[in-house]
Amino acid sequence: MWKFDFGPGEPADGYTGVPPDCSYTAEQGYGFEDVDHVYGRERRLSGVTAPKDTLARLRSRFCIPLGTAFVADVPEDGMYLVTVLLGDPLAETLTRLKAGEGKHVLPPLHTLPGQFTEARFTVPVRGGKLRLAVSGTAPRLNALEIAPAPQTLRLFLAGDSTVTDQDASGYPYTGWGQALPALFKHDVCVDNHAVSGRSSKSFVDEGRMDVILTEMKAGDFLFIQFGTIMIRSRTRNGLLILLRPTRSTCASISTEPEAVGLLQCWLRLCIVAILTGMVRYPTRMETM
Repeated sequence: MWKFDFGPGEPADGYTGVPPDCSYTAEQGYGFEDVDHVYGRERRLSGVTAPKDTLARLRSRFCIPLGTAFVADVPEDGMYLVTVLLGDPLAETLTRLKAGEGKHVLPPLHTLPGQFTEARFTVPVRGGKLRLAVSGTAPRLNALEIAPAPQTLRLFLAGDSTVTDQDASGYPYTGWGQALPALFKHDVCVDNHAVSGRSSKSFVDEGRMDVILTEMKAGDFLFIQFGTIMIRSRTRNGLLILLRPTRSTCASISTEPEAVGLLQCWLRLCIVAILTGMVRYPTRMETM
């Protein structure tokens, strides 16, 4: 398990120190991707002199990463519980944390001067590296702990571009599965396997569903959503089958659905289907 203490000076007992100029290297196994915009502060607090006063020491020192990411190597891919300590004895803070390319793992974390918050989340790690992007108007990183959490309940997602974790370069364009983790507590790990441009058929044909089924354990959940708005073939997908009786509604837009205007066409079909009672949501009793 990793235990990091951020900021200048000597780290607290049992923690690995991460000063603001700590760049990631493969040999070291942790560090910031870009240290040009990472700053460090140590607040001198009365009565905090002994190394055994661990919590007070962690609160008194921190790094201020502005638009960069902290990376830590993990021994193997899997689920990891991450615990962060954030705050500043003298200033108001606002920190945003995202895992990987842009997975929203927590809501924005706000503290007033002298306040501190400890937040936890569980995240899937692939490729042997946990990447935590830090941003916000006044971000702080005081401490960070990473521990394996293999028994955490996992919520798998299968889908297309509307679900997937979009690249950070396309922000604010995101899939809903990318924002979902921030709505759960740390005892649920959202594992998003959705990929842009996939239909239910191509997702299965490429072996992506096999990966999910191999990793699933008793008690896990799988959410599936495919409603592709860019049709590359004439195969029928779930949405067309569902709304086929009202397909003629699209005649004024396109007699043969193509990429141009298809989204507007399907939105119209959805509205018509719901208003006419052709599509309805199941009641609570029906889902039990």
